[in-house]
Amino acid sequence: KLAAAQAPEYGLRYGLSAEYEHNIWDPKHIANGTLNWKRVDHMLDHDEARFSANVGYGVDLSSAKFDVDYKATFVLPFVDEGVDPMDRTLTHNLDLSYAFTKDVKLTVGGSVKQSFDQDWNMSNQFGYKAGLSVSF
Repeated sequence: KLAAAQAPEYGLRYGLSAEYEHNIWDPKHIANGTLNWKRVDHMLDHDEARFSANVGYGVDLSSAKFDVDYKATFVLPFVDEGVDPMDRTLTHNLDLSYAFTKDVKLTVGGSVKQSFDQDWNMSNQFGYKAGLSVSF
């Protein structure tokens, strides 16, 4: 993995990364929590390249903090001949957060996952989130 980032608490933050993974972990085992790194059958026989970029900004609003963050990730699978092709995905995430104090934070966000098949036909999945976190 190659990455570069600048992530101050206030002001502009950004990052870029590129990574290559050989024999990726099976996503179904990751999703249901049964992944065991000792088991060869939990690895798939293809490779993936992932490219990510993010940009954000944090500002102090008289003892409260406001953040805007955007992240995009592109996943490019490499599959051998005779193996079913896998979709390429481009995921966009946008989060807005408002910290009333350092311990109380409200976050709302959305995501779009664009999947491209081998002929570059596209399908979209949309997601939304909202949450209030309190720590003490």
